[in-house]
Amino acid sequence: MSGQLDSKSRATAERLLNKFGKPAVYVEITEGAYDPDLGGNTVTETNHNINCFIDEAKAGSLRASGLVGATDLVVMIADKGLDLIVDNTDKLIIDGKRLTIIRDMPEYSGEKIALHFIVCKSS
Repeated sequence: MSGQLDSKSRATAERLLNKFGKPAVYVEITEGAYDPDLGGNTVTETNHNINCFIDEAKAGSLRASGLVGATDLVVMIADKGLDLIVDNTDKLIIDGKRLTIIRDMPEYSGEKIALHFIVCKSS
């Protein structure tokens, strides 16, 4: 039963964001092995075209603790089809601006993640 609800919830989240969301790019940054010729690790960027919903970081525990500022954003994206492991080294590109990821707050629909609420630095 959990698997059925999981797949329906994930599909609904994706469908709603595709219909009403704003286009963006999720940049997955993967660090490779050390390359002695370059003197560092190779870095690979994989772009995922997504649709998202953008909101301001509201007052609450994150704001009170100083982890997010008044101009930071909370970006909601659907996980279906991406199966992302959101990392602080990854980036979001919205309206040509490259945003830094501060924190991911996943929302589960069962065993899998349906939505990611990603807190980003807007500047």
